[in-house]
Amino acid sequence: MGERQRHNERLEGVQFGRGIAACLVVLYHAGRMLALPQYVGHEWAAKSLFAFGNIGVDFFFVLSGFIILYVHERDVGRPERLGHYLWRRVTRIYPVYWVVTAFIVALAVLKKDWALLTLQHVLSSIFLFPSDRNPILDVGWTLTHEVLFYLIFAGAILSRRLGMLLGLAWLASVIAGLVGFTASGLLRFVADPYHLEFGFGMLAALATRRRQGAHAWLAAVAGVALFAAVAALIDLRRLDSADAVCRIALGFASALILYGVSVSEQLGQIRIPRWASYLGAASYSIYLVHTIFVGFAARAIFKLPAMHELPNVAFAIAAGTGIAAAEGGPASPGMAGRPARACAWWLSLADSGPIRCPT
Repeated sequence: MGERQRHNERLEGVQFGRGIAACLVVLYHAGRMLALPQYVGHEWAAKSLFAFGNIGVDFFFVLSGFIILYVHERDVGRPERLGHYLWRRVTRIYPVYWVVTAFIVALAVLKKDWALLTLQHVLSSIFLFPSDRNPILDVGWTLTHEVLFYLIFAGAILSRRLGMLLGLAWLASVIAGLVGFTASGLLRFVADPYHLEFGFGMLAALATRRRQGAHAWLAAVAGVALFAAVAALIDLRRLDSADAVCRIALGFASALILYGVSVSEQLGQIRIPRWASYLGAASYSIYLVHTIFVGFAARAIFKLPAMHELPNVAFAIAAGTGIAAAEGGPASPGMAGRPARACAWWLSLADSGPIRCPT
């Protein structure tokens, strides 16, 4: 097999996409943190950019649907593959998440924040069970949705028919919620509109398998345009990012991007630079630990009186710190002797492998 063909089997564009999505979330949270009264204040936040940054989560959900079907499609209906699938999912999410959660728990103990550490909250946080409260590591709320999706797909590995029944029941519950059916507790969680985005990702994976046409790059362009339009409307306060219409529009846009980029890359029409893939490899660590580093950076920055008069500079420093401190990889030349980068490397181990065509 030639070098070019081997390169095209690696979906580096998908890696880059999740790196960008992680950075959008960092920018969003940096803006929210700096909007607190002890920093810049709410008036600045109302005028700040990247109020749309939380829609990076939408791309993550579509990406998850894409990757799971793309990598594990051949496992569907093969129950002997269930153990392998579950092991990969558990080791991909939980060890890294537990390390960061333990750090947050330690901070809570030092602060004597016992309200955060009730037994029920700790257990639901550790195992990512659905709950009325976000996990102790706040960004972990997205992982509870991921775990549900993984379990539904596990049903498809056990049996195609079981997977179809579970998938249709799940889709029906989401549609019922969209048309006004009210639910509570676990049913409300299951019916969350975010779950539509896993389906968009799976459809994109199926389309990518078929590589329909040499003009797939047009789909990526259209997807980026739609994604940017929704982001602009949210930033201009013309759309609420919590609206269900955003889940549908952003899910469709993300699916177009993934399909267009993946097919174009496999056909050799585009080439993703190595640094872009490197960013994607660190995306999980960036996502999990960025709020910690942004918080530390904000406290340090605003010890300088001038920063209160330069909110945009402070924002750039805080967000950049959140990304740079969490980013890392086994090939990082400056990792040795730098604890933050070494820690980020261990975190990124759970998500650093390239996405390849299954063999």
